Amino acid sequence: MAFRGTRRQGPAQLEAQDPGKNGTSQNASPQMTEIEGHVEELVDEVRAAARQPLGATENTPAPDSNAARPDDSDDAGEDLDALIQAEERRLERLAKEVKLADLRRRTAAAEANIAGARIGLNHTAIDQVSLETRSVASQDYQIDPANPDLQVLPINRQPLPPQASLVPGEITRTVHVDDRTPPNPVNMAIFTGKTIGEYNDFINQLEAHFNKYEHYYSVEKRKVALAVSYLHKSVLYHWVEYTHGWAIQRSWKEFLEFCLHWINDHRNLQKDAAQKFFDARQLEHQSVRDFAAYLAIWERQMKTQLSEELRQEYLRTRVLPRIRSEALKYPQEPETYEAYVSYLQTIEDQLPGRKLAQQPAGKARMGRPNSRTHTVEGTDNMGPTPKRGAHKRNYDSYLENKRRGSKPWWQWNDEENKEPQPRDSVGAGIPSSRPSPWAFTVLLKVDTPMKKRDAWTLVDSGAQEEFANQRWAKQHLPPSEALPGSVSALDDRKITPYGQHNLIASIVDAKGEECTFNIPVEAVDMYGYDLILGH
Repeated sequence: MAFRGTRRQGPAQLEAQDPGKNGTSQNASPQMTEIEGHVEELVDEVRAAARQPLGATENTPAPDSNAARPDDSDDAGEDLDALIQAEERRLERLAKEVKLADLRRRTAAAEANIAGARIGLNHTAIDQVSLETRSVASQDYQIDPANPDLQVLPINRQPLPPQASLVPGEITRTVHVDDRTPPNPVNMAIFTGKTIGEYNDFINQLEAHFNKYEHYYSVEKRKVALAVSYLHKSVLYHWVEYTHGWAIQRSWKEFLEFCLHWINDHRNLQKDAAQKFFDARQLEHQSVRDFAAYLAIWERQMKTQLSEELRQEYLRTRVLPRIRSEALKYPQEPETYEAYVSYLQTIEDQLPGRKLAQQPAGKARMGRPNSRTHTVEGTDNMGPTPKRGAHKRNYDSYLENKRRGSKPWWQWNDEENKEPQPRDSVGAGIPSSRPSPWAFTVLLKVDTPMKKRDAWTLVDSGAQEEFANQRWAKQHLPPSEALPGSVSALDDRKITPYGQHNLIASIVDAKGEECTFNIPVEAVDMYGYDLILGH
């Protein structure tokens, strides 16, 4: 029995006619449309059969609506209504399943498109980083063998973007690692390779910077890249030849050897370093640790490196006889060289008189510093007096002014001596009369971005503020922006400040303990001292 008639529009067909609803009609496949058509035909046939009397056919005339029905017609109609409702519920369920299948198909397609886009983004980022890396060798360093005048351009280092998840629906957990490029070293000089002292200062400054940012410079190629950027153009030309046009990645040790061999007559330097190493003896003003650091300077430049056992034995034979004799009383000795240095330093600290002997003369006598108090790194421990430091040159300037007839600093504000002195000269916070008997001079250790520096300091109870020599501050301290205005000396003179600095200074007291304290100072024009402090 076949049923024909006008088909009613189901939910799926209504959605297909409305392209703005859910956006399903545009993406529906032909198979899904055919399934929905069969479902609608089945529904129409069921509903048409429900409207005809029980047992009727296509050729059977329609019964008269006024004719009497049998008694059981009511029961049959109720059964048909129940069947119709069941079929309608089944139809609705089938329509929802069709819609759910279509939504799942479109969701899977969207996730696949997103995953493909992420993969393409990652490949693009990797290709971009590779191009930047190749451009450093091919563009940033244009080397012409006929013209070694090179221009070293800075390398713009940028970290890679975080790796995205390639699995649809996976929760991406990003681990934040501080891999940003640290700032460059402060006051870093260009290495020209002329003297061994320049080599020592260059390498020590770089290694101090590497230790400060240890996490970032744990990769050796970053160390070499930073060091190469501070090479002179003539040295850089030979470095490019040494790396075969940046084709070979050299290690940090190879870079050190290259810089050392670049110095003129490096063979003679090795012989000279060995001679100074084996001739060295601990001096009275040196501690064991300072003497060991002095030996390390020359040992690093020697051609042959000593073993751990030989280094310990050599250090034991070169320290002061009192320390060597005291060390023989203890049978157990450390196994490593660093521990052995600490072991001898502990023995030295227990000897009476050694702390006082190690103090600079400026601390012990409150006078001018002794020229042999400190050994400049990279100079002969047994040779002539090293180059005079800034505080010693300032003291020489004071003696020269005194020889020419200039008055001492406590008389700088006298009427007869006012005109020769500039308005912003020393006198900041210093009384016009002779200082109190409690005034004294000391040699402070001040922390700077590079290392601890000696500061020749006047401590006077008459000083109302703390001041720093602006030339000394400009050379050793980070730049500080000067605030508008002026500061007043004790005699109400206005002096121009160059900026405020917060210093961290240390000094060894009479008990041999190191005391550290903070000092806010104003940088002003003055000479004779690096710092002037009140107390």
